[in-house]
Amino acid sequence: YISDGQSVVNQNNNGGFGPHVQINNAQSSGDMITSIYRHFNTPYYFKTYMNQLGKTSRSALFTTYSSQTGALTTWRGVAINEGKLHYYYSFGRLSVDGQNIGIASVPDSMAYTNSGRIVKVFETKPFQVTDSSRILFDENSGFVDSSAAASVLGKNGFINCKVDLIDNVTGELVSTVKDLKQGSSDPHGYSFVPYLLTTDGIGQKTVRAQIVVTTDLDSVKTNLIKGTAIDNPTSGSSVQSMSLDHLSLQIIKSYTLLQNYPNPFNPTTEIDYSVPKETHVTLTVYDVLGQEVETLVNEEQNVGRYQVQFNGSRLASGVYFYRLVAGSHVITKKMLELK
Repeated sequence: YISDGQSVVNQNNNGGFGPHVQINNAQSSGDMITSIYRHFNTPYYFKTYMNQLGKTSRSALFTTYSSQTGALTTWRGVAINEGKLHYYYSFGRLSVDGQNIGIASVPDSMAYTNSGRIVKVFETKPFQVTDSSRILFDENSGFVDSSAAASVLGKNGFINCKVDLIDNVTGELVSTVKDLKQGSSDPHGYSFVPYLLTTDGIGQKTVRAQIVVTTDLDSVKTNLIKGTAIDNPTSGSSVQSMSLDHLSLQIIKSYTLLQNYPNPFNPTTEIDYSVPKETHVTLTVYDVLGQEVETLVNEEQNVGRYQVQFNGSRLASGVYFYRLVAGSHVITKKMLELK
């Protein structure tokens, strides 16, 4: 059970346990209660437990809000489920130079999947930055059950969460702030991390933060979650400081396909490319006869720089070609495998 990152339902409190749990508002106390369906032996029945969550009433909650010196801030999250895999990511409580920045609203009917892959889940409202700006934000992420996640992800499965700064006028990528990719070898449990981002080198511009989630899982169920938090920024050693990658501050203005590295290669090599706008991208490897060897990429991609790995272990030594097709742009380069 994932809520605001602070509350946990322990299903075996006071002997109450089971896979079917209903969470309810209590009528009198304002606390929340759990009603658990007991089906382990007959007669089957529901049993209710008070104060399992220890939540305050809505009126008490807003009384607490009004007593705070800070304003309310917003956060947005996405829950991804496939079989026993349950993953959660949220971004919020964004503050830029002391000013709270909200999350842009999206229609409830918006589709968050594209051929089974989640894309551009949400973005913030625009805000101004300079070389001396201080950006605070919270990031929550992780798998409910890491071992179960590893089993579902298999050898090559992954979930990738990116936070990009996008120029509000041109729509071009300014910088990638976070790029969190998790596979079966490193699925971490639920964690909460507050960040302080400094923006030296960014110049003066209006940007918005865009959160992009991608996965190669084909049958995921995706839910968008939104909420409100008290503006009570964490301070001290728990805040992780970070700065912008100056290499990524170079705005992407054209489609590029770099020479693979290493070249010649045996048996793996890496291919880097960039796209200046959101478009459908294919990256395909061909032999000298023009026959397709392998399609490495075939999906909608956002503005950004990308790197993919090609494994030629099953191929013979020789010359191969790799071709990037992005919108109406086609770029082809040659590579050599030597065994």
